[in-house]
Amino acid sequence: ATPTDSAQFLQVEPEGVADVQLKQADDGRGIIVRAFNFTAQAQKLALQFPAISPAGAWVCSPIEDDRDALAVENKAISLNVPPRALACARVLFEEEN
Repeated sequence: ATPTDSAQFLQVEPEGVADVQLKQADDGRGIIVRAFNFTAQAQKLALQFPAISPAGAWVCSPIEDDRDALAVENKAISLNVPPRALACARVLFEEEN
């Protein structure tokens, strides 16, 4: 399932506090979200996927080892990012029929 060209795939709140990058997972299971916090304070990022519903999400290591599950609410997940540090999450999406 892929969003249409006109749809925004990911919205991040708050804006401007972290560099957020997406990549296909190396093992093909979903996407990996990498967020680097530029600030001196811990940040809680809301990652909203308006065009497609996440089926599940996990905190993962930079080498994509899954760790704790993240709650998916209203097509969004929350990711805690330590000060001036990187946090990663794996996101799987529901298949559309």
